[in-house]
Amino acid sequence: MTASTSITRPEAAPSRRGMMLLVVLSLLSLFLMLGTLMLVNTSRAKTSAQAFAAATASNASSTTVSRRLLDEALMKLITAPAGTPG
Repeated sequence: MTASTSITRPEAAPSRRGMMLLVVLSLLSLFLMLGTLMLVNTSRAKTSAQAFAAATASNASSTTVSRRLLDEALMKLITAPAGTPG
């Protein structure tokens, strides 16, 4: 081999370092956006769960009353009234 032909060009090395820097910065920004997305998602889920728990707790007494009325109506439908034969 002669000295004029070489396998790698020395000019390409700084260009590759710049590309690697861009790739690393791109990945870091991607991970930052994913982390932010997870944080926002979990905070909204927590707020939603708290609102649902508050709504369920306030409707607990009305749920038992409505369930009792529905059970009574179902029993009237299932059992025959006293005046009808059968």
